[in-house]
Amino acid sequence: MRSRGLIAGFTRHVPFSKEDHEGKDFTVTRQTASGLRSYSFGITMSKLSRKRSRKKHQGVMIIYLPPELTGFDVIRTVEACWDALDDDRP
Repeated sequence: MRSRGLIAGFTRHVPFSKEDHEGKDFTVTRQTASGLRSYSFGITMSKLSRKRSRKKHQGVMIIYLPPELTGFDVIRTVEACWDALDDDRP
């Protein structure tokens, strides 16, 4: 996604870190019309885990990615989440 210009950078948070305990698996930075913006979110491949995480980490976006998704589907899913968060496009 970085090579295609969709994101400026990303961080995968270390297990048991402060961010991990907050339900944030990744933080992605992207360029918007108003500058760089960061989004933190969790990812799971389990519906039950997503349900539990949403209750435990309210306010953190938890993205459910079924195992059958292709790489293209994952990118579309993440882009749709960004669009849902704001409409501040470059």
